[in-house]
Amino acid sequence: SGHRRRVCTRSVGGFGSGKTVSLAIRTFLLCNHIPRNRIIILRRTYRELMDSTYRTFMEWLPPDLYYDEKKSDNIVYVRDQNGTASEVLFRSLNNPEKFKSVEVGGVGIDEATEATQDEFNMLWGRRNRLPHVHYPSIYMTTNPCNKSHWLYEMFVPNAVRGETLLVHTSTYQN
Repeated sequence: SGHRRRVCTRSVGGFGSGKTVSLAIRTFLLCNHIPRNRIIILRRTYRELMDSTYRTFMEWLPPDLYYDEKKSDNIVYVRDQNGTASEVLFRSLNNPEKFKSVEVGGVGIDEATEATQDEFNMLWGRRNRLPHVHYPSIYMTTNPCNKSHWLYEMFVPNAVRGETLLVHTSTYQN
């Protein structure tokens, strides 16, 4: 059917609780189950993106899923169970206007407390632009935030109602 589920997940935990690993694994699963998917992984600065998010992604990427890489454009190609490649684009949030024309089936934001609500809303609209992706999603990792932060206001009450998924992890579970 043409039904397209809208999914938003937020993983919360302290330093060393495996949040970035969960973001990487979620990306692998989306690439594996949706052929020709395109996912954008974001972090506020390029340096943080490459030093942490990209590095963790590559360390955890199973060798049989690795297809290729275009380092000049920060794109990693991940193959699915049939050998079809999906694209994972690594980008910084330093200029979110450049994402207004990107077409993706999923968005992953590492350390989402660094993103503004306007950036999130713009990315929410970009994540369902591939017609063959019937499970467009946005998923984020973050350290715990205070009750006045837009992430808390958006996720905690909605998670209680079952509209979003909020996952808490402990440093001891890593």
